[in-house]
Amino acid sequence: MKISAAAPPAKFTEFQQQGIEGEMEKAYEEYFEGLADGEEALSFAEFKEALS
Repeated sequence: MKISAAAPPAKFTEFQQQGIEGEMEKAYEEYFEGLADGEEALSFAEFKEALS
């Protein structure tokens, strides 16, 4: 059996991207809820950049 090295279909890639974004949103929510009173929160964009 020959395995193709072709890229996955675009739909699969979009599905993966949605999954990653969903995980990032969950992680941000946990981060936000874990902040101490009065502690300044990063924006979602800053949070994503910090994890990159």
